[in-house]
Amino acid sequence: MGEKFEESALGIHEKMEGLHDDYYISALIAVHDLDGVRLPERIKAGKATINGVSLTPAEKTVENGRKIAAFRAEKTIAAVKKSIAASR
Repeated sequence: MGEKFEESALGIHEKMEGLHDDYYISALIAVHDLDGVRLPERIKAGKATINGVSLTPAEKTVENGRKIAAFRAEKTIAAVKKSIAASR
């Protein structure tokens, strides 16, 4: 579900590199702390991309992270409401 949201809403198409890292989670982390994704170190090392998606500019990654968080919250709320309704 997350990949479909990335592609349709954000226009992001990750090319999975087989590592544990992905843009989706890194963008969520960046909302709270850019140091959490080691962005300055990645930039210095020339490795500021994940699965073919750049983490720069940082503002764009943070903006995408906020959109991802809102998407996840909406899906969670809908699932909880559905579960409550089914239990009645």
